Amino acid sequence: MTTRWAHCLSEIDIKKEMAICSICGPTDIYFRPDGDLVCLTWRRQEENERYLRAQTKIVIDEMGGRCELCGFDDWRALQIDHKIGTNGNRKSKHIIYEAILSGNVGAYQLLCANCNTIKCSEHNERIGFYKVVQYKR
Repeated sequence: MTTRWAHCLSEIDIKKEMAICSICGPTDIYFRPDGDLVCLTWRRQEENERYLRAQTKIVIDEMGGRCELCGFDDWRALQIDHKIGTNGNRKSKHIIYEAILSGNVGAYQLLCANCNTIKCSEHNERIGFYKVVQYKR
């Protein structure tokens, strides 16, 4: 995630509402209510992240708000898990959230990060792009 401080503006032209962003290049500028100027691309990213965070909380609440295996309830470490593996066919969060909010919760379960990692290890699944390896002691 990029922060607004990484999007440093230079060559600011207030009349044209344009500037050169260190990340995006030539860009429109956004005037924040506090008087700060930021890159419009960064502003859109910030809005999308805020929206996705709010949607995540709604979906987690819809699914009961706690890990189905251990009962952990801090939303920041809860993950939506496919009950049956995806075989590499991953869906975007938006598609999964839409399915859950429309009542199709059956294919998913809410697990904390620890329980999800353990489940993936036991079932030889992947988390993200990484395969969880089971170590024998």
